[in-house]
Amino acid sequence: MDFIRDFLSMPYHIKKKVMDRFYNVLMYATLLIMLFPIFWMFFNSFMNNNDIVQGKIFFQRAANNVLLTEKIGSKLLVCTRDGSVNYLDADTGKLLARRTFKTSNTNFAVDEHYIWLSSADKGLIRIDKNNFSSKRVKAKWSGRKLDFNKISKTLLTLDPENSRLWLTLGYLNYDLILEYDTETMRLTNTYNLLDELTDFYDKFSIGNIFYNDGRLYVATNLGVAVVNTAALALERVIQHPDFENSDIRYLGYDQASATLFMNSFSKVYAYRNGVLRDIYTTVSEDNFEQIGYMTVGPEFIVLGTGNGFSLISHSGQLIRDVEIPLFDDVNKKGKLINPGQYVHADVTFADIVGQKIYVATSYGRSALYNVKTGFVEKTFLVDRPAFYTIFWRNYIDLFYNIDFGLFVRNSFIICGLTAFFSMVLATITAYALVRFDFPGSRFLSTAVLSTQMIPGVMMLIPVYIMFIKITEVTGIPLKGTFAGMIFIYAAFFLPFSIWILRGFFASIPVALEEAATLDGCTPFQIFYKIALPLSMPGIVATGIYDFLTAWDELVFAWVLTGPHTMTIPVGIRLFVGNFQNRYDLLMAASTVATVPVMIMFILLQKQIVSGLTSGAVKD
Repeated sequence: MDFIRDFLSMPYHIKKKVMDRFYNVLMYATLLIMLFPIFWMFFNSFMNNNDIVQGKIFFQRAANNVLLTEKIGSKLLVCTRDGSVNYLDADTGKLLARRTFKTSNTNFAVDEHYIWLSSADKGLIRIDKNNFSSKRVKAKWSGRKLDFNKISKTLLTLDPENSRLWLTLGYLNYDLILEYDTETMRLTNTYNLLDELTDFYDKFSIGNIFYNDGRLYVATNLGVAVVNTAALALERVIQHPDFENSDIRYLGYDQASATLFMNSFSKVYAYRNGVLRDIYTTVSEDNFEQIGYMTVGPEFIVLGTGNGFSLISHSGQLIRDVEIPLFDDVNKKGKLINPGQYVHADVTFADIVGQKIYVATSYGRSALYNVKTGFVEKTFLVDRPAFYTIFWRNYIDLFYNIDFGLFVRNSFIICGLTAFFSMVLATITAYALVRFDFPGSRFLSTAVLSTQMIPGVMMLIPVYIMFIKITEVTGIPLKGTFAGMIFIYAAFFLPFSIWILRGFFASIPVALEEAATLDGCTPFQIFYKIALPLSMPGIVATGIYDFLTAWDELVFAWVLTGPHTMTIPVGIRLFVGNFQNRYDLLMAASTVATVPVMIMFILLQKQIVSGLTSGAVKD
């Protein structure tokens, strides 16, 4: 109360300044509140769909799980999923060198001289082991439309003796295998696996590829396809009843016994001399452990699990379950929080070096485990955070996956022609109602406005039936055509446009037109040379209103358009379905739908403001 009393006792000019400042703050606060949904929509259009679904607010860092380690002299090579290639000191764990390529769906392979990096977004990259210099070739995945958010991984394998590399994708129904020359980095051959497996096209997917001794082994959900790399021909498909319910994940080969090993989520299989048998399972009455990774060594096999790893013999006998803490304790940013204290984590990679194993996991962590002693000798940490995942590609996927450009074109055609025809008819009609007195003119003016009292959705079924009947009687198609949509939109917007433009024409002084009549102008010349230019701001403002209303209309567009005439609101609706909601592309589509009208508003704001005020006062 004291504050109010003091305020009321202030001089008038001080109270005016305070109130002006208050109104300005209130105006800007209201503006920010109104613009916030647009900003949030734009911000979310660059986020990952899973992050949006999980309710994460800010951009997340890319996963930097270790996918490959290799000891090179006194250095340890560590490659992570975010496209980071690192050299650590093999004794101290200190970071010596690092280069990040910021890739997605990353995979790695190494030969004597190079590190090979494959990714869905940047293709194939060859990295020199000595100085990390790189050479890149864009992978030609195919002419198919690929949703890069649905690519599970890229897959590659090397034949260093013959300077060859094979590359493919883990993507539903994708079967193209690309062969590159590792010296020239040129694409030399392509192989379509489904040419031999056409009966299984609807459920086909590749899980991994592995090269050995002139044969390329391709793990799929149907079995393991064995491809002769010299002839690029399918030799056979290794199948098992279990393969119908469980995909093959990793492959490995033991040269001494000439045995191919493969694993699913819970079993390990051995293939030798044409015979496939399951040799090990992680399922028991009181335990189930999922196999996340498998690597085959000369003496034993390492199976990465969610809590460590297991060692089994080539015959499938369990040697040891290693469930001791293996990795450094880090926070969500990958920073070490408890030096010297180890924790459990899932094993994503294992490299066998004699009786020692380099095992790796998330957040750039790896450890050296001694099989003989059963203890961790050293741990390694790539103490650099991964890059933030800003998905610029959402806008590419938006147009590439569902042809959103077609919806944008259709919207411009339908909305532009609707605004044009409704303005032409509304302008002529409104001028006639204002300037000419004929029987029923007052009733017609009132009747035009009364049509707006009926909710538009109530006309949906009658309009649909009308379109069908007209087509049946005349043979002229209306449903699913541009003409039909333009006709119905123009009919709906015409009454309100006429009513608005009546005010603009009524505000033009009659004396101007009388003076033009004395100068010899015909009624059409008076309309064209005097009334029309003076009312142009109002016509532009009303035309923009019609355009924007048609631009945002969904119900009639959803029912009356066809596959080739759908507008932006209908296209946006396609991103929400029964089985998947693509909120990232939904936000990108909404941004694309908003930008044109915002640009139009900015360019024509003077005409809009003058149009909204010019008809407010008569004479």
